[in-house]
Amino acid sequence: MYSGDTKTLKVTISPKSAKKKVSYSTTKKSVATVSKKGVITAKKAGAAKIKVTVTDKRNKKKTAYVNVKVKYVSLSLNKKSASIKAGQSLALRAKVAPKKKVKWSTSNSKVVTVNSKGVVKGRKKGTAKVTARVGNKSATCKITVKGSGSADVNVNNEIKVKELHASIQGGDTVYVGHSKPISTTFVPANATNKTLSYSSSNTGVAQVNSQGAILGISAGTAKITIKAAGNVSTTLNVKVVEVPVESVTVTPGEITLGITSTTNLTATVLPAEASKKLINWSSDNMGMASVDANGKITGRAKGTTEIKAQVAGSDRFGVCKVTVIEESAVADGITMEVPNPYKDNVGNVYENTALFGRDMELRVRLQRNGQPVKHYRKQHDDISYC
Repeated sequence: MYSGDTKTLKVTISPKSAKKKVSYSTTKKSVATVSKKGVITAKKAGAAKIKVTVTDKRNKKKTAYVNVKVKYVSLSLNKKSASIKAGQSLALRAKVAPKKKVKWSTSNSKVVTVNSKGVVKGRKKGTAKVTARVGNKSATCKITVKGSGSADVNVNNEIKVKELHASIQGGDTVYVGHSKPISTTFVPANATNKTLSYSSSNTGVAQVNSQGAILGISAGTAKITIKAAGNVSTTLNVKVVEVPVESVTVTPGEITLGITSTTNLTATVLPAEASKKLINWSSDNMGMASVDANGKITGRAKGTTEIKAQVAGSDRFGVCKVTVIEESAVADGITMEVPNPYKDNVGNVYENTALFGRDMELRVRLQRNGQPVKHYRKQHDDISYC
């Protein structure tokens, strides 16, 4: 046992039903004492014997001895006296051998308080004693509390944040739809409470989450505020810009088509998340090849020209080289009509009915892609082209 320790003796008597009386005594009270209930208390280093006497109903006695060896416990504090200001804290350190749990107490909690780790905090002007105790060993420190002062360390031994520095990784410009993290530095670096909160002055432009990641919402500027414990804060200015267009590709990039023929072009804008994607289509020579707002081109005359697809509000564009050729007039359709239908002698008109003669005519139209290729007019037995 170590000085200050206590242990309770357990006596076993057989049979259990036997009536008995148990008494205890010690051979050396300065080393170890024992109570009427068999609780041994170690006093100081040394050896002693605890005598256990059992007396039955016939007054017969039986005795047994317990050898007790008490070892010395040393206890000291790193300070015997100290002065602090009200609101300030001081950490006392207890040196104990062998290692034992230390209990702390104060003689006046209105002047100073002390927690289970030996951290003392000044409450108001005055003096008090802080005591560290291990068993029956104790050590004290006299604490003098002076006028009020600021505290860098609180009663829980917390190191407070004095300054906070922040920056946006990769610069203060953020693209719409993209995010960037905030880096922070605490002063002092060993501050114990590094909890942070974030807010944006304009969430329609930039938002910030609980992890300090800034998300661009729309073009504009916003101020990001970062707060640490103790009302320590700093701010960052962020500029949100649209994602710029890097390139435009027209597919196909080169094409050959006939006069009156049509085809559709497509334009691909990169990167895919570019803010501007509206395409303006144009032709270098509308008389040779025309293009509508949807990229549909039509051959107009023989020759070569370029169709341009440019992003609205950007200087980026792509082109398609167009060669227009004369194709063979192979018809894929035909229409016929009678310009002067047959009329009988009483004035009845028969639509789309012709009687071949000097006064009757049949008009034939050949078509390709819905467009006329040639006309054929038959009068009597002759065919004329128009």
